[in-house]
Amino acid sequence: MLRYTNRMEMFFYGYISIFTFFIALGFNPEKNYDFIFEPKYWLFVALMFSSPLQYWIVWNYPHKVMKAAGKIKLHGVVFTHHLVQVLAWCKGLAYCYAVDGGRFLEMYNGTWEYRRFDILVFVSIFAGQALNMSVYHVLGVNGVNYGRQMDRPIPWIEGFPFNTGTRHPQYIGCVIAWLSIFTFGTPSDKFGHLVVAYWAVCTSYYFSGEVEVEADSISPADPDSPKKSPKKE
Repeated sequence: MLRYTNRMEMFFYGYISIFTFFIALGFNPEKNYDFIFEPKYWLFVALMFSSPLQYWIVWNYPHKVMKAAGKIKLHGVVFTHHLVQVLAWCKGLAYCYAVDGGRFLEMYNGTWEYRRFDILVFVSIFAGQALNMSVYHVLGVNGVNYGRQMDRPIPWIEGFPFNTGTRHPQYIGCVIAWLSIFTFGTPSDKFGHLVVAYWAVCTSYYFSGEVEVEADSISPADPDSPKKSPKKE
């Protein structure tokens, strides 16, 4: 399973796994993990894993996706783009439900209190989204929604963010942003619950990268370029 994930990404996911272990020890001293078996957490996990499943379907059966999207008069790329957005909202709401509203509910009823490390959380959210949106900026909607598989051109990008040492900068950015958002929304007395969130986010995005089998091809932006895999995230 290490065919398409480089060492930097493996270090990143490994670091998150170790960090999650210490969260479990430090914020769940009673070693009570009964919450893991609650249906609301499995709903959250199922929604997180809907993404790699969706990507696998689009990557392997793009024409079937285009045919299905055509029935509602949408191009496959546009359909995929809207579906990704809907799933993102569902994931956030599912985790909010899993932690019984968490600090998001506290913000609504006016009982929210600032924590010393919240500034780091805000910086991480910004950094993750900056990396994520930079991919959108250079590749456009076609690039990030498998336009190459659905007969739409994708530019060949050599610069930022594809020069950061990771093969999947958008996924790394999404992981950082999601983990930061979940950390922000989780009350301190429920930090042990982040074990589920961290595991689900990291695993789902890891497999999202793995399903993208980068076969040798010519860059769609330059037909005369040497054979290599296009920077598709």
